[in-house]
Amino acid sequence: MLNIKPYPTAAAILLLTTALANATPPADSPRPVLRPEGLFTMLTPKPIHRPDNLQALLTAESSGPQPEAPQSGTLSADSENAELPPSSQSHLSEGVEEPAPVDAEVTSSSEPQDASHAGDAPVPPVDVDAADGLSSEDVVEPEPEKLQMPPDLALTRYSAENYTEDRARLLGDLTAKSGNIFETLSARLRLGEFQLAHLLVPEGHSVVADIERDALPRDTALELDVVRDGLKAASGEGEPEYRLLDDARYAEWAGYSYWNAIRHLTRSEFEASEPFLAGAFTYLDNQPASHKEAFLKLILEGAIETGQWTLAKEVGEYFDDYPKLKETAAYNFLIGLAAEKIGRDLDAFDAYRLASNGADIYAQRARLGIVQIGLRTGAMPLEDAETFLMDNALGWKGDDLEVQALLDLFNVSMELHKPVEALLALAKVFRAFPESEAAKENAVTARDVFMELYEKGLSGEVSLGEFAASHIKLVEAYRYAPGFHTAHSMYAETLMDSGATSLAAVEYGEIADYLELADELEVLAVEPADILKAKLHQAEALIAGAQYAAALPVLQQPLASDDLDIVNKAQALQIEAFNNTGEDDALLRVEPKEPTAKILRMRADAYATKADWPGVRDALNKLRSEFSDEVTKRDAAQLLLAAHRAGDPETIQSVLEAYPDIFETEAFKSIASGLHYTAAPLEPLKLENAQSRIARAEGAIRDVDETLNSTSH
Repeated sequence: MLNIKPYPTAAAILLLTTALANATPPADSPRPVLRPEGLFTMLTPKPIHRPDNLQALLTAESSGPQPEAPQSGTLSADSENAELPPSSQSHLSEGVEEPAPVDAEVTSSSEPQDASHAGDAPVPPVDVDAADGLSSEDVVEPEPEKLQMPPDLALTRYSAENYTEDRARLLGDLTAKSGNIFETLSARLRLGEFQLAHLLVPEGHSVVADIERDALPRDTALELDVVRDGLKAASGEGEPEYRLLDDARYAEWAGYSYWNAIRHLTRSEFEASEPFLAGAFTYLDNQPASHKEAFLKLILEGAIETGQWTLAKEVGEYFDDYPKLKETAAYNFLIGLAAEKIGRDLDAFDAYRLASNGADIYAQRARLGIVQIGLRTGAMPLEDAETFLMDNALGWKGDDLEVQALLDLFNVSMELHKPVEALLALAKVFRAFPESEAAKENAVTARDVFMELYEKGLSGEVSLGEFAASHIKLVEAYRYAPGFHTAHSMYAETLMDSGATSLAAVEYGEIADYLELADELEVLAVEPADILKAKLHQAEALIAGAQYAAALPVLQQPLASDDLDIVNKAQALQIEAFNNTGEDDALLRVEPKEPTAKILRMRADAYATKADWPGVRDALNKLRSEFSDEVTKRDAAQLLLAAHRAGDPETIQSVLEAYPDIFETEAFKSIASGLHYTAAPLEPLKLENAQSRIARAEGAIRDVDETLNSTSH
């Protein structure tokens, strides 16, 4: 008798048979789509009648099988021995309870059938609306799926001794399976695990970065998550997102504590690593040697920094099993760090001294530790600390330890009253690490130091030679530092005051040029007025050095400014340059809105050269009205002569009344004897006598010009 194992519920059978019954061959199919031979008959040992509704179906199933009258046709011997295909078994046996054997002689339906399917049972129709009678009590909610923990990767299978062979094999697998997408992804994942085992972080990232996680089975996808999170944690760079390590639901996974500890320790986030350190130390015991060499010292440092001394002792003892690790600078440094934490400075100093002989990062940390302990305890003089830092610590480049060494040198140099050396140390921080916190925090400090240094140079507290030497050392390093153009101007002003006008002009020119360049490259916030002021000072220095022609082009930009004050100063310098080059027409074309006394004198001189006596008179009268306190006896005498030549007796009388002592000198008495008259008697004078007296007055003016030129009110 045939032993048939029916599907556990009639509802599931009904669902399956309905799907099979409704399957119709495609329109373009050359032959009908046949159902699997024997599959349906094995699932249906007896005919299935259509129930009135789904509830009746479930009730019938629960009441047990009911015997049916035998129909014509019996199951053949071949059907008795038929077995489900493996693929069908795998899909149908999952979650199926083993029913009791059914002894029955299975017959076919009385409905007409194709001869090829004579052994199959009929397919009943389904009343979909019958489901409306199903009550909520009959619906069974599926249990929530249990969270699957990630696997523990067997990284110890990749040893350093077999590195070459393992790498060749994995690369060979990747090449051989390149035609199958799933196998290629799996091969890449294996290669990523290999690189994680050997801590080849950049290479590992490049291998697994673009593996499509959704294309992998669940177990394999979790393996990928472990590899990716592990590589990110080991890198110690950036602030990556972690699929597993940021999800506390995976806290039961043994690797959770391990990789979380590593992610924080590689970034020196000791406080954040504290909850994971003990678990990480336990997990490390089953990791490759490369992990022990890289992470054992990190876990020890984390335990020391967080004060977990029991754990620190256990980790320290673990080094006994690895003699080579105990001989490293890292081990000696960590011993020194522990000693320093508990106040045993002498032991710490000795341990740091041993560690400093190495060449790795821990050796550099030991060197800085020696300086810090020496300065804190007073055991190391400042001069020795400076020498030690210069000879030993500054050879380290490229990371925070270089920054720390430079900051230590800055502090030591300031204590030794060596501001130039201190500023040069900070300049290296600004140049090599412009975006670092140290650079941002010390920018104002550097400005305060160089401003104080330059103020001392300007005031004469520092000799000009020492001031110049300091400036030469600092200018290249701080040329684009905020505020340095002001300090640079102090140096140029000092040169100007000392009479080195050409050197001062060069310095002012550099200030203007580099401010323009900094503004163009946007490396510094530059005020346009600062550039124009530097050019004004440059022109002023050139004029002071009698380089009048060279000063004129420098003034073109300030003359075009919208700042009236700058324009006035530029015009004054331009007029002075024209006055000294003899370009009287050019001078007179410059009409300043706010002329100074000096400008009015120069304009009067230019008019006099052209024998424009009304122009001379007008310029000097404006000088009298606007700068009465600045009028000199020479100004008064020149005005008197100009008024006479312009035929302006009223101005002559006004000058004589305003300056009654103008003829107290012998020279002016000569002028007075020829010019002291009232307006009326002057008219009948003959031209010959008038010219004679004017000539005598002009001669007198020339005589006193040199002796009284500097005399002022």
